[in-house]
Amino acid sequence: MRRLRTLVCLPLLALPLSAGTVHASVVPDVGHVQCTAAGAMTTRAGLTAESVQFSASLFLSCTGVGADDAGQWFLSMSGQISPGACAGAAGLASMGGSGPDGGVSAGVALSFTSTSMTISGSLTTSDSGGDAFHATLSVTPTSGTPCVDVDTQSNLTGEATITDQPPPPDEVFCTATGNENYDPAEMLAPASVIITGTAALTCTEPPTSDDRGAWAVDYSGAAEADCGLAEGTMGMSYSGPDASGSGTVGYERVGTLLSIVGTDDDNEFAIFASVNFSGTCTSTPFFGAHYSTGAATVIE
Repeated sequence: MRRLRTLVCLPLLALPLSAGTVHASVVPDVGHVQCTAAGAMTTRAGLTAESVQFSASLFLSCTGVGADDAGQWFLSMSGQISPGACAGAAGLASMGGSGPDGGVSAGVALSFTSTSMTISGSLTTSDSGGDAFHATLSVTPTSGTPCVDVDTQSNLTGEATITDQPPPPDEVFCTATGNENYDPAEMLAPASVIITGTAALTCTEPPTSDDRGAWAVDYSGAAEADCGLAEGTMGMSYSGPDASGSGTVGYERVGTLLSIVGTDDDNEFAIFASVNFSGTCTSTPFFGAHYSTGAATVIE
């Protein structure tokens, strides 16, 4: 039996709406809305051993302070769930959709049981600072049996909140590529693994930011890891157009989805990517991984 897995609570990056998105206003909003939520979720076999893929859609009806966020929202998610969902599992997902502010995009963190799901993240919207999002949902199966069948369908009902966030003093959107090595190699059984990684960020938007250009981020440390889930806090060093330094990163990988959030006294980094492993886990362990189409932000 797998042990209980718990989600590392990380502030995930908000993915840019597009490569050319620049917020038109730097005046912070002050809105907060409470929403009723309803939707559906499907699960299917995962991309790594014992993990699960899922897709979900949510319709939100929101009221409260801040007219720009009140109204109807539609959100869709695609992501992966770590092993052990019946006892408590972690998840990562990319989110898109639309709302009163226009288009929405994000990387979000989730936690699951067989009967519930919570979602947390920071939404990129037309608001200059984006919106903090949190949802607590009940999961009611309509096809298949959770924890018995891999392929299931469920209805989602519950509540959500959306809160305007103040804009950061300087934020730049980036693409990310990277490589990781694992020692010892990751296998089906959980173990302590030293993860050593390097990420190259190419930051281009907005054109007025002094943080535009190339950033290098190196991270290394111990994680509790197997082929379906890896979590840990690691050391980090970085260099960029106007700064260099060191700090820590929170690391979480669910299936093939990776979230890294790093900080020191001057800068914050967030990377969200899909990785390709060297190895299959079932026949050969994971010795390392590569990602080439990640999204990232740097906040000064």
